[in-house]
Amino acid sequence: AQINSLRRMADRWTESGGTPLQSWERDASAVSSDFPAYRAVSWVDANLRTRWIWPQTGNEHAVAFDHGRHPLRAQAIRQARDSFTYAIAAPLVSPVERPALAVYATVLSSGSFDGFIVGELSLQRLFEIIDNRLNISSRYVLRARILNTLGATAEERELLVFTSPETEMTD
Repeated sequence: AQINSLRRMADRWTESGGTPLQSWERDASAVSSDFPAYRAVSWVDANLRTRWIWPQTGNEHAVAFDHGRHPLRAQAIRQARDSFTYAIAAPLVSPVERPALAVYATVLSSGSFDGFIVGELSLQRLFEIIDNRLNISSRYVLRARILNTLGATAEERELLVFTSPETEMTD
């Protein structure tokens, strides 16, 4: 359902040949509010650079980011562009942010490739939401690890992205 909201944004862009910035920001804000695991929603242009991002605060470093230079992002970009649908890049690891995944939904303008609507999700926040909705940590300890094939060391290859709060279990 959360990927579908990005696809709907991409579909509106494609149907209208683009989206005015004010309307796009309203849509991006709604997507972020509906699913708080999104740490950013952006429009990446046909040159694979971030042009618009929501929220702007806290994401200033991402403006003009070149998505084509990151191997996992580039692979997802090719898949999404070739299929005219969406693809996921994961895990995205950064020295300054917790691991994430990015969903790339293709947009067209007048039948030509016009970039992507991209939703970047915090994996920690995603597992927090799952844990809260299913009330897992009241019964179990949940730990989520992901494989980072680009990691140089064993520690970099196996990333702990979430550990539920340890609570006292009662019978």
